[in-house]
Amino acid sequence: MTQYQSDKIKIISFLSIILVLYIHSSFHDYPHEIQGMLFNHYLQVTISQCLGQCAVPMFFAISGYLFFLGVKGVDDVWKKMNKRVWTILMPFLIAAWFLPLFYIVIENIPVAAIFMNGGGFTEQFTWKNWANIVEAVYIEAPYSPSPWGFHLWFMQDLIIIIIISPLLFYLRKALFLNKLAGVMILLFVSALSLSFIPLRSICWFMLGDLCLSKEGKSLNFKMDIGVIVFLFVILCICQASFVISNSVFTILTTACGLVALWKCYDLVVSSSFILKEHKWLLLACNYTFFIYLYHEPTLNIVRKLLVVPFGHNCLFLIYYHLGYLQLYGSG
Repeated sequence: MTQYQSDKIKIISFLSIILVLYIHSSFHDYPHEIQGMLFNHYLQVTISQCLGQCAVPMFFAISGYLFFLGVKGVDDVWKKMNKRVWTILMPFLIAAWFLPLFYIVIENIPVAAIFMNGGGFTEQFTWKNWANIVEAVYIEAPYSPSPWGFHLWFMQDLIIIIIISPLLFYLRKALFLNKLAGVMILLFVSALSLSFIPLRSICWFMLGDLCLSKEGKSLNFKMDIGVIVFLFVILCICQASFVISNSVFTILTTACGLVALWKCYDLVVSSSFILKEHKWLLLACNYTFFIYLYHEPTLNIVRKLLVVPFGHNCLFLIYYHLGYLQLYGSG
């Protein structure tokens, strides 16, 4: 991997986490937030559900490419699995406790407690035994299909993918016999749903490796970047307008968005660009993983705090949702 490619992955990962922040920063029709403002609704849908839906698949795609980079045999897969124990599994086991413990602290501060959507963590830690608490932290919380650290689902899926990666290695060899056919198969399979296997996550993981790896024959996919961006915009408009809403359409929109984002980077960023020469951008890129880990419940608190002085003002909410782009553009 060249330095340019390494910098590209870091910057696109940072942009993707900004999109994740957009997804989780949307206001809802809750008390003390907005009250069904139509324009804000479409603005949020456009940013979070259209642009933002490309963020997590991009993480999976990059993870797949990096995992199989340099892998020649199944022995290399086991070595990569061992490294992921320390870079994915251990951070997940630790970070999953952050949200419930943070909630406990906030719940015991009367002034701050009103800014939390959840509640009752203190009581649950008091009367539940440790087996129930561990189950709620990592597997399934009471009255919820998700654990307390619900936002860490990406890491949960990635852990499952790493566990079955020896099997994926052999699947990879079959897909590389014909990359184009492999892409079509993975896109088709990603539209399916299995409750016990993160099938869509696996497909994006494999697609990233299949499309970015230089192994095997080239995909020979040639399309003007302007056409790709235009197609993505049209698909987003259709999705935001609820003209079409199904998993197949969403997958096609996401795939188009991933290609557009990856290709647009090369148009915007010069081949002579060196990330190390931009210290603030480098700093932000180095903390992408930590932003992902701790953006929840931080964003939830920020949303509610902002509404206190500004109320339900429509123009303020528009500025709020466009603020990330303004901040990034000025940087």
